[in-house]
Amino acid sequence: MHDLAALAAAIEDMVQQESTGVLQEVWAKIGLENTTDHAKLHDALKAWMVLYLGQGAWNLDKAVTDEFARKHEYWNDTEQWLRDVENSHLRELEGPMVDFKAAAKIANDAGARYGKYNDMECQKLKKTLMNAFPKGKATGRLRLVDFYRLGLDPSLEINLAEKKDFLRTMGALDESNASSPMVIIPNYLSAKPNCLQATSLYSVCCSNECEGLLGELEKRIAAPTASPEDIARLVRALPSSTVEAPREIKESLLGRLNDIASLHGGEVNLHGRLFAQWMHHAYPSECPYPHEAGVTDPVSPDGWTSGEMDIEASEEERRQHVEEDSCGPEQAAEEWDGELPWSSTEELLSVAATRKMQSFDTAAKSGSLARLLKKLFLMLLVGSCAGLLVRFASASVAVPAKALGKEKCCV
Repeated sequence: MHDLAALAAAIEDMVQQESTGVLQEVWAKIGLENTTDHAKLHDALKAWMVLYLGQGAWNLDKAVTDEFARKHEYWNDTEQWLRDVENSHLRELEGPMVDFKAAAKIANDAGARYGKYNDMECQKLKKTLMNAFPKGKATGRLRLVDFYRLGLDPSLEINLAEKKDFLRTMGALDESNASSPMVIIPNYLSAKPNCLQATSLYSVCCSNECEGLLGELEKRIAAPTASPEDIARLVRALPSSTVEAPREIKESLLGRLNDIASLHGGEVNLHGRLFAQWMHHAYPSECPYPHEAGVTDPVSPDGWTSGEMDIEASEEERRQHVEEDSCGPEQAAEEWDGELPWSSTEELLSVAATRKMQSFDTAAKSGSLARLLKKLFLMLLVGSCAGLLVRFASASVAVPAKALGKEKCCV
């Protein structure tokens, strides 16, 4: 634990050094002395924020202008958030002047707080995606055509243009119904291409809401495994941003939980693919669907993000998708009665847990073989008895009643 704490402290120090270095460049570009007033401080922090948000696409010369604000409507909200961070520090300072050390502290704090602010924007996008399909909240999905329809809406400053193949590569496409592919909302939100490459050391991504739900279960269970009954009891009482509690769990979903427990000898492994899949069914808008290993590469789809391939469908392609939609989201929702996809493949993080599962599987197969042999033996036994009864019935015509009792061989 001491080594981990030391590593975390070293990484934090590197992050702050990089942030301070960027602010120094801005400070010099604007021509500020070591101390400056609040207005000039805000100008410097605005330029620093543009470079933070620009992901390398904005250089220092452009960052000190108002071009970013003119191009991005969301900047007004972001600037107000930045002012709130500034003011929380300025209230603690005396006088109208601020030195560079204090300015660097504000910039570092803004970087540390931005993840929480970004999550509010992620929730807005999540709500927009869910509302585009009447069953969006219940399924954690929207049709690909509705996804493109949102991206084409000029009133929304949202770039939803990823190609179908790219969505598949990043693990955000559900093609269980080939005629109507769907975008999996939690998979899409948490995918790396949607992260902000804020610095060379870290990215800012939408938080995985499922981690909070699983963390709550882990805290209450305090063990790597639990009975399906205990898990069901806890989940019934565990709300999310889209699921109210207390609630009832479908019998089919309880059956899935029992199936997972059977695979592990009676208890559910909390850190396996099957339970992650079960959580996706229980909280479809919060928990990503866990594809089997090798099916997708959501972390680094290299051939796409390297710039060698175009990850976006053209506006013409997207408009064609929308124009060819013959039913619309409301009718599609009324006709949609399919279940969320389910795969029986288990994958575990722990080698020991994997071996334990394999031993249960071997024992289960041995038990199944023994039961099969027992059934075959009983069938042969019944067949033999039936043959004797037939012969007995044939002979009973000439045999005295007293002799019948002696021929009885089975009940």
